[in-house]
Amino acid sequence: MFKLFINTFTMTFIAEWGDRSQLATIVLVGINDVAGVILGGCIGHFICTGGAVLAGALIAKYVSVRKVTFIGALVFLGFAIASIFISPQEDGIEGIPEINGYDNATRMINHNVSLTLALQHIKEEGGEAMFENALEYNDY
Repeated sequence: MFKLFINTFTMTFIAEWGDRSQLATIVLVGINDVAGVILGGCIGHFICTGGAVLAGALIAKYVSVRKVTFIGALVFLGFAIASIFISPQEDGIEGIPEINGYDNATRMINHNVSLTLALQHIKEEGGEAMFENALEYNDY
């Protein structure tokens, strides 16, 4: 049991270190309560991972691990083949201004941080009603 715990912990820790959700929590903690961000992040990750474990246990009752591995390999192969036909210029961030010297991922993070700060400002200055209205109509 302890070996399984260490293996799972290490795999999850390495996979999650420095990913986009971690960058998002850095932004959130910059404008919110630290304890709330820690609690929300832990509960969110717990639910997401728990759902994956439960779904995996359910699938394992009906499908062999070998078949699941094979299907996963086919899916990733499909992603690789699809990427051949997708233009590198189609970055999916139309409408986000170019920033000289920054790659697309950095531009996206910068854009998301800007929107988060704008929403926080609307919430603080305009009250709940204005905040809800901005969210509903994407008016920020």
